[in-house]
Amino acid sequence: MDKLLEKDIALKLTAVVLAVILWFQVAAEQNPVDQRTMRDVRVELRNLPASMVILQAPPAVGVRVQGTVRELQRLSPRDITAYVDLQGAQPGSFPYSVTVNPPAGIEVAAVTPAQVTVVVDTLESRQVPVEVVAQGSLGDDYAARMPLVEPTQVRIQGPSSRVRAAARAVATLDIGGRTQDVTEVLPVHVVDVDGRELAGLQVTPATVRATVPVVQLPPPVTVPVEVVTSGRPAPRYWVDQISVVPAEVEVRAHAEAASLEVLRTQAVDIAGATGDVVRTVGFQLPPGVERVRPALAEVRVAIVFEPEAEAVLEAVPVVVENLQPGLQAQVRPAAVTMVVQGRKSLVDGLQAGELRAVVDGTSLGPGEHRQPPTLALPRDVRLVRVEPEEVVVLIRR
Repeated sequence: MDKLLEKDIALKLTAVVLAVILWFQVAAEQNPVDQRTMRDVRVELRNLPASMVILQAPPAVGVRVQGTVRELQRLSPRDITAYVDLQGAQPGSFPYSVTVNPPAGIEVAAVTPAQVTVVVDTLESRQVPVEVVAQGSLGDDYAARMPLVEPTQVRIQGPSSRVRAAARAVATLDIGGRTQDVTEVLPVHVVDVDGRELAGLQVTPATVRATVPVVQLPPPVTVPVEVVTSGRPAPRYWVDQISVVPAEVEVRAHAEAASLEVLRTQAVDIAGATGDVVRTVGFQLPPGVERVRPALAEVRVAIVFEPEAEAVLEAVPVVVENLQPGLQAQVRPAAVTMVVQGRKSLVDGLQAGELRAVVDGTSLGPGEHRQPPTLALPRDVRLVRVEPEEVVVLIRR
């Protein structure tokens, strides 16, 4: 009897096991296990130290997961959590392993790439000046004054490399066609010394109040252009002719510059030149000058080669100029010898009888004075020496 009971139990257990196996087999056939690759899974950044900031975030990754067909069909990239643990991160660019937490019933088969590069920098802040850039053109009869801004500085915060590269914060104000002062509240952006915008920086305050004063200009006047040069050509090379286009410019100036007779160019450097020098230059603007049109001039300095010569000019008479009223002067000796050097054609044309050695009597009172005479010479001719170096000037009433 016991043996029959034991046999009956064993048969029942076997039947149950077979039924379970059969059920799993049928279920597997109806809902088999499969794999699927989830692309563009965003990588979270966790545990970033408070003193650090992300300079470059990692790209999205691909995650190959395994699960039943039904589970995989319900799965989306948002259901998968991928992250990088940045605890203890140091400034710089380093690879970090990607950790993936799949939903229940899903297993991770592979992560591509398994490591991602994250660029971390220290968090830094400082103040930078605010610059207002006026954009647009005013009418011919108006000019913009120096812009005003409040506040004059803003605080920037972000990656130290970008904070240190920042030169200023810029606010752009459109003044096109305006005839009176322009005031607006404007956003600012941060740029480096070359004017390139620096992204990823927090600016406080984010806006500034900018004002560009606009004034009406006086009527235009036309003045001639005078070319200014600096330096000397190479030895035995000389300035032969200077031309400028335009020869005259239109100037708008206030009262303090109303008596302007010429407008001088910025200096044209001819140092060491052995050929013609052509430059486009601006102008030296005296106080009160608001606008010059055209704003630039083309200067041509013709350089020629010519030997240098020396001449001894004997018996050059000495005269005293600029004496105070009521005074008379007598000079001993009455004539001097002068040695000059310079461009041959000019030196050869000098005649002692046509020249005057000059003593300036502006500060001379009655009595006897010893003074060095000077000689007015053409350009490219220089005085080497005077014999004697000084003359005696006797001043009487």
